[in-house]
Amino acid sequence: MANIYYVLDEDAVVTIIAKMLKEIKKYAGYKNSVNLDTVILLNYCLYLSKRGKILETEPYVLRALENARKYKQSDYLIQAKMKYAELLWAKNQKQEANEIVEKMYAALEALERWKLLQDFKKDWEKITNESRS
Repeated sequence: MANIYYVLDEDAVVTIIAKMLKEIKKYAGYKNSVNLDTVILLNYCLYLSKRGKILETEPYVLRALENARKYKQSDYLIQAKMKYAELLWAKNQKQEANEIVEKMYAALEALERWKLLQDFKKDWEKITNESRS
């Protein structure tokens, strides 16, 4: 689903995201609807980030964090915290961002999620190096 964002123009993506997030509320009582809501939010954050609109991710990151905490979705919580760290970095709150990232690295190590850990490290290095340029 996330790949479809990249073949549509930005106005269409914004419309689709808004519609999906509205429609998913109808299914709030179903377990998988929460996962879908969180995935939609995180994918939209990625979409915005890739377009240099990291500051616009804030409401979506916060909602994804809330969902992941409330429904104890550890994988999504780690992903949302990494997106939150990226947001903090963009807001020049670099120390707090780095602290979050280090905690997420430790969590991934404890969970033995080596591939995801390497992916996050590579992404974080790119984020922090781009802003130093």
